Amino acid sequence: MSDQILSTQRITKTIQTPYDYHEILQLIIAKGKEMFHPDYDIDDIDRAPILKLMTYFLQDENLADHLGIDLYKGLIINGPVGCGKTAIMRIMRALVSPRERFLIRSCREVSLEFMREGYMVISRYSKQCFDIQSGAPRPSCFDDLGQETDVNYFGNSMNVMADILFHRYDLFMEAHMITYLTTNMDGEELEKRYGLRLRSRLRQMCNLIAFSPDSKDKRR
Repeated sequence: MSDQILSTQRITKTIQTPYDYHEILQLIIAKGKEMFHPDYDIDDIDRAPILKLMTYFLQDENLADHLGIDLYKGLIINGPVGCGKTAIMRIMRALVSPRERFLIRSCREVSLEFMREGYMVISRYSKQCFDIQSGAPRPSCFDDLGQETDVNYFGNSMNVMADILFHRYDLFMEAHMITYLTTNMDGEELEKRYGLRLRSRLRQMCNLIAFSPDSKDKRR
């Protein structure tokens, strides 16, 4: 049995928690097989970040405190190309309750929407992200942050995702709007792409959950 599995089992046995994480992991793997491919599995090297994601979405306060996860914040999921960041977020979206279900949108798609529709897209992914009935802010997941290109709009170059994230930061502070992000970039690369100010805001808004650089490419 690998050190990753032993470490995960040791943590969940040591910390008092009402959840059976082994059983939940099997549920996640089964959902992955259903959604993506019969051979879908979670490699040993990926168990640690997956445990953190399970802890976060279960809102398990005891284990979250032990793992250094702030349940009030959103998520930045970082890792190499093909390690399964997008897939695990799609699985988590399918498994959470309808009330907690979040939008997933590629950052490239968002930039293309802006080119077609203009500034209303900024509002669509920020000020309009509230439930019509309850008025509660809706979480959103933006996939592949950093892979989108800047947009030329009426002669002005614009970084659409940066603008959206600044708006969502304000809404996080005012109304606890939660943001999930996946990215191949590390902190320094994000700072170079979006600036120190946004990197600082992202630290306030989100927990960092990182896959190992050695995580295998699982794309087929």
